[in-house]
Amino acid sequence: MAEIIPYTPSELISVITTADKPKTNLFLSLFFRQEVTSPARDIALDLIDSSDVPMAAFCSPMVGSRVMRDKGYETKSFTPGYLKPKKEIDVSKLVPRWPGEVISDMSGNRDALIAKALDEQQGAIDARKEWLAVQAITSGKNVISGDGIEKYEIDWKMSDANRISQTSGTAWSAQDKDTYDPNDDLENYAEAAQAPINVIIFGKKAWQLYRSFKSVKQALDTRRGSNSRLETTLQNLGEFVSHKGYVGDVAIIVYTGKYKNEDGTEEYYLDPMTIVMGNTSHKGLVAYGAIQDPAAAREGLTESSVYPKNYVVPGDPEIEYVQTQSAPQPIPAGIDKFVTVFVK
Repeated sequence: MAEIIPYTPSELISVITTADKPKTNLFLSLFFRQEVTSPARDIALDLIDSSDVPMAAFCSPMVGSRVMRDKGYETKSFTPGYLKPKKEIDVSKLVPRWPGEVISDMSGNRDALIAKALDEQQGAIDARKEWLAVQAITSGKNVISGDGIEKYEIDWKMSDANRISQTSGTAWSAQDKDTYDPNDDLENYAEAAQAPINVIIFGKKAWQLYRSFKSVKQALDTRRGSNSRLETTLQNLGEFVSHKGYVGDVAIIVYTGKYKNEDGTEEYYLDPMTIVMGNTSHKGLVAYGAIQDPAAAREGLTESSVYPKNYVVPGDPEIEYVQTQSAPQPIPAGIDKFVTVFVK
């Protein structure tokens, strides 16, 4: 067998960036559309306090004006979780022909396996980013744990008022489906948000309960169409996202996206009995800590969202691997602009 010549990170990055992959992660697509990279392992952000902006005061044009006092800022530093999924390029799969492949085309077999591994690893990293985004918005925190690291927490300081749990007296399951209007509850819940609400995302079971009310069926507008950013974003999000219509000017979405745990079991990103209220103009971002690999430092690629690597481990036999490293963390731009409701 010919000598295996590993691909460079730059060559692998070109495969990732040119691949036409549909977006499948709702929270990232709606609320965390920007990306930034950090030259350091930790991410430090200067968070400008934009609350309590004073109204401009009246004064005579002939009188010297007051100088507005600069608002303070807080430097928040945190360590994002580190990801490095790895896959062996199985040499046994390089020998047989793929269905329909002629012998002269077999040189592309290895390339296809590498491209497939990169695609799977990017998908795994995207799934983790979506999980982090949903956890940040629904709990106000991100808990980072895994092999070889001490469990720690990133607290986004979400107000208790923005996480609402229905009680036995306010539970929708206990209300009369013919006379009760849960839209009144949604309006009251939205009052806790520090920005107008224009989208409500339902978990599967919360939606089934909500739509069981007669008032909802009367209020839901399923015929309205527009060219809004929301509907453009939703077009390519796949079978796990369903746009149900509008109540007033608020879009109603059902999200049933799932991920696989390390043991192979499937879980919902958004708990089925949970509702998230937000605004599609939210300017959250995904920040990436520096790549912690000496090879990336030598190549000047530490400040990157991903660092794909193809290498061969000497031995008898040699083993070829493809690995993608990344240190992502979705960052909400004002966590109290969201309201999460736990339905009963």
